[in-house]
Amino acid sequence: MERQQIQDRINFDDIDRQKIWAKSDGYCAHCGKRIEFGGKATVDHFVPLSKGGVNMDYNMIMLCHDCNQKKGNLIYQPEGYLTYLHKEDLDKLSDYFHHSYVHSFDFLHRHDILASDVLCYQALPADAPSPRKQIRKGKHQASMYASYTITLKRMFAQDKDKLLSFTKDYLDKRNYSYIDAQAFLDIWAEFGTIYYMEQSDGIKLAFGILIGPIDKEHLGLQIFCMSKYNTPKYLQMAEFFLMHIVDDFMNEQNITGIPTIVYILKNDPFKRLYASPCFHALGKRDTNTLEAAYLLSYNLEHFEKSRTEREAEYIKINQMLAPFRKETDHLHKYITETVKLPDVAEELEPSVFFLKE
Repeated sequence: MERQQIQDRINFDDIDRQKIWAKSDGYCAHCGKRIEFGGKATVDHFVPLSKGGVNMDYNMIMLCHDCNQKKGNLIYQPEGYLTYLHKEDLDKLSDYFHHSYVHSFDFLHRHDILASDVLCYQALPADAPSPRKQIRKGKHQASMYASYTITLKRMFAQDKDKLLSFTKDYLDKRNYSYIDAQAFLDIWAEFGTIYYMEQSDGIKLAFGILIGPIDKEHLGLQIFCMSKYNTPKYLQMAEFFLMHIVDDFMNEQNITGIPTIVYILKNDPFKRLYASPCFHALGKRDTNTLEAAYLLSYNLEHFEKSRTEREAEYIKINQMLAPFRKETDHLHKYITETVKLPDVAEELEPSVFFLKE
């Protein structure tokens, strides 16, 4: 069913509030600020009622007033957001979020390709294992390396001006000032969704994600990558985000692979990203304006399946994405006639999908 409110808000007595307060030992479950019981503590539905959340104990957390106001009715991933929640309570909430909530609603639309509005990940330093080795289904792999939280936010209407400024600066610095930045951004905003990483001094990374044609017969994920900097740090971050974005999509849709193409502007030094083992070298293609490569996106469990099982699952994926096919002609027309970048829509030969021997 469509994602919508299914339960009404209830009032909490002091006993209920005490139990919720104790789940993070009297600290804000997000920022760790000490909260005096009965003070400026707010009981929060982690998955908001307005988006299909429930009035169950595992969905209730204690936040300080500031964190509650900032969170609003956005959907966060619990593992990266709830730093101070007891592990057993976090495990219960994670189980509800990943195995019940995301599979209970039909949120897969062109503007809601992923369930979460804010993607929170535990990243590792540059000398840690590659992003592929950091991923396991549903949770992130434990590591001896000290991790830190990085987030991607979904673009909403109020974010459009700063994304437009970032996109214009990005195009100008790579000698593509002749491209209409607004129209270029609209490709991904109109036909898909945009996630971006923002720090105190502005946006650093952005990913446009849409479901579009991989070849004449198949649909898959198309991701455009923009980075403010071309340093190894941001190359690693982009690789990390790409693998986790696709992994989240597969987990939410209960599939073990999805054909994925990643686009980068041809003049962008950031295309060094394609040297990563996360990409298939034989899948690389050049156009006049863009370069593109296939992302090797699959779970390790996929190798244990027989070819027959994998082909059956690929049919399932095509059926799942079938509603998006009618939009691809509109997308092609928009790109060729409005944005004046015909090579963006140029087909790539399907030299590799996730189906592997």
